[in-house]
Amino acid sequence: MPFEGALADRVLIRERMSEYADSMFQRDLGAWLANFTEDCLWRGNGMEMRGLDALAASWPGLWEPLNRMAYFTEVAAIKVTGDTATARCYSRQIMFQKDGAVRKFAGLYHDKLVRRGETWLFAEREFEFIGTEPNIEPAA
Repeated sequence: MPFEGALADRVLIRERMSEYADSMFQRDLGAWLANFTEDCLWRGNGMEMRGLDALAASWPGLWEPLNRMAYFTEVAAIKVTGDTATARCYSRQIMFQKDGAVRKFAGLYHDKLVRRGETWLFAEREFEFIGTEPNIEPAA
């Protein structure tokens, strides 16, 4: 079964995933960083970043070519074991670039989370690229 553990914990983990998505929609660095442990690990797209300082340093490069990003998440699995959990979710990202181009792609996150007080935080997020749609280029 893809969902195991106390319902209350699974709901909090779903909320964490929603808060992550909202921080991307809102382009809010502080809210994005609040989703992670201090010693977190984020992997994907040939990159590996450890810790909140490394994540924060990556933020300007991500947003430099973009006006906005639409970011959607679909939760596929959550397994809670005590104060740790593993999860899997799919993401759909639509990037509206400053030059008018639109980039669309889908990915899969493999997550490890830890309980911190009354909430859950990402200890590890690993992004697996699934695919992209043809780009929409700006009108000439």
